[in-house]
Amino acid sequence: MNPSLFRLRLVRQYWSSGSTDPRADREDATSHGKVELLVHGEDLSGCDDPDTDYGINQSSVRLLQTLFGDHSPTLYRPSSPHRSFDPVFYHGCTLFGTCPNCVLDYRVRHRPEGLVCLDSFHVSGGLSPADPDRFADRSVEVPLLQYANEVIPFAEQALSFLPVSRGADFEREMFDSLRKEHDFLLSMARKLAAGASLSVADRARGTAFEVETCQLPSE
Repeated sequence: MNPSLFRLRLVRQYWSSGSTDPRADREDATSHGKVELLVHGEDLSGCDDPDTDYGINQSSVRLLQTLFGDHSPTLYRPSSPHRSFDPVFYHGCTLFGTCPNCVLDYRVRHRPEGLVCLDSFHVSGGLSPADPDRFADRSVEVPLLQYANEVIPFAEQALSFLPVSRGADFEREMFDSLRKEHDFLLSMARKLAAGASLSVADRARGTAFEVETCQLPSE
């Protein structure tokens, strides 16, 4: 097992003004941040650009979901600009989905032998002019537990930054629902990392929450 094959780190998390004070920007329901995503030692995050950051509370839930099921990069559809677009890393411009201007997406495939393959990286952020598919040929295959051990600390750090509730009135319920799912998926992920066997139903629940609407489909 080579831990340098894939590394993920939450470099910094803040509110829209750049403040880390929980009392700042009280109507901001998305936390923002800089990340580092290394594949074979190369940073694919696009965060070398000062203007590139991501919606960390949304992205943490999407990352945790990739521990339980496959993910294919989604195409942006102008006719349905937010609800049809569901990348791994959201921009953080709103809790009502995401725009395509600054996202990081990749394909996740779970192998029967306990491996996970990551490829088809799409990074629309980064120093301009940057081709969003400049990393499309990068790929890495690592044990699922190694991938989980990168995702879980990222998600834990992200959750510890978030207050119990915040946001403007029209987004507060969505923030609360997203935070609750964040906490729930972390508990599932810790069980996975500890070697627990997850049922088909557990894995289905692990991917059921719709980040772009901040709810379960049945709600």
